[in-house]
Amino acid sequence: IGMALGTLMTSSHNTTTGYDIAKAANYTKTSTWKTRAFDVFQPGYLSFVDKIQVITQSMATGAKADFTLTYNQAKSTQALTQIAYSAADTTFHKILDKAPKVQDFRLDINFAEGSTTNPVKIRSILISGHYSPEN
Repeated sequence: IGMALGTLMTSSHNTTTGYDIAKAANYTKTSTWKTRAFDVFQPGYLSFVDKIQVITQSMATGAKADFTLTYNQAKSTQALTQIAYSAADTTFHKILDKAPKVQDFRLDINFAEGSTTNPVKIRSILISGHYSPEN
């Protein structure tokens, strides 16, 4: 996988035709994406995720993405606010206000309810939290 001049490119090999290189052509609804797991454990402290905000490009009718917070070695999950098209043309989305205490976490994104012609294009994800002394 590579990003030659801003274009997503993939290479593969099969025994019939040899090596192939191709660029991404379309969007799919059958995809999911998981961030890496963030280890936020600190001895003597409780860790909390306070807020998750997502910045998207402008969206059109049918654009949707579902978010899940997966935490504590993937033993617990919390469904977050869905991002979906609205006439207000919002590009700044607050999907979490308060989360349980976490030792580690990741964000899972599912595009199954969305659109292949009007996808949710994520520009950035902002995550903030705090530590509290454990007593």
